[in-house]
Amino acid sequence: FTEAINTISSDDIGFDEYLKMIDEVLDSGAPVKRFFVETEKYISIDLEKARALYSLISSKGYPYYVVEMSYLRNSIKEQSEYLSLPDSVKSEYEELKALGDKAFKARNFLLAEEKYREAYEKSKLAVCEYYIGKALFKQGKLGEAKKHLNNYAVNGGSKYDKCLLYLSSINTILKKNGAAKRQVDLMLRINNSFEKDFVYQGRRKNKQKRN
Repeated sequence: FTEAINTISSDDIGFDEYLKMIDEVLDSGAPVKRFFVETEKYISIDLEKARALYSLISSKGYPYYVVEMSYLRNSIKEQSEYLSLPDSVKSEYEELKALGDKAFKARNFLLAEEKYREAYEKSKLAVCEYYIGKALFKQGKLGEAKKHLNNYAVNGGSKYDKCLLYLSSINTILKKNGAAKRQVDLMLRINNSFEKDFVYQGRRKNKQKRN
């Protein structure tokens, strides 16, 4: 089973049968890391399957992986809240966020902040706290940025790792090196467990694009 699960996807055998295989593989003591990645993949494409995978992994315990399980749980909640928005609100939110992203890319961080705030007022989605925080950070408003980023980090979902990177940068600037190191360590742990596609090189040499 352990070898087979590495070559078989849910598309090959059906999702229910796939869950049964995963159940047996985890009971055999196989590493759980691959299924963190699998669960995160499903969050954006099939939330019910993501929930089923999360529930299965959660039922096995894994006290060492409390950070990873919290990340998955909050990412599922974040996506659920987005999908529950009325279509009209969702459309307006997406339009405002896109305008914010465009302004951010153009380095018009004040306009980006304004659009992200409007997106939050329209949707009340917690992830907007992250977007507002990063726009404030780019304007050098560290105190305000930290407040919004911390608000998101408390129950951070899909942007939690990037949020930690911003918070670490702020704490480094404020010479709160202990807090900055803890945030970097958490960020690196998440990126390792979920096989994120960038390598952290430190604040001065960091090439990671924070989105």
